[in-house]
Amino acid sequence: VMSKDGKPVKISFDFHPLEDAELAKNAEQHLQHVLNNELHHRTGMCRYLLGLAQDWYQPEDENLPEDLSLETFIAWTWLDYLSFSDDGTFSLWFYDADGKVFAGHVIIAEYDQTGQFKDAGIHG
Repeated sequence: VMSKDGKPVKISFDFHPLEDAELAKNAEQHLQHVLNNELHHRTGMCRYLLGLAQDWYQPEDENLPEDLSLETFIAWTWLDYLSFSDDGTFSLWFYDADGKVFAGHVIIAEYDQTGQFKDAGIHG
């Protein structure tokens, strides 16, 4: 699928959508909500991880800002992947621009079955 800003977003299911109609319907609703509100989800994740991002950030290029602001962190991240689990939870996988903040590590935001944000962290 494509995000609102025209970037491809990969999707995976840890269940077979044809075998569990209720999970598939729930996943479709969350998918549409995320795609229609991607900036909201990205902003929330960036706000949640801003302190950690500022700790990791070390500008190595004189053209980069000396300090990492929330606005810059938001602008440098993008949604790459949605993963739907067989328990109804889902996660959003983000990356930051060329690894400028987290050195290429994936940023994963986790949500419960109702779509409420639970946690975010870096992985890999």
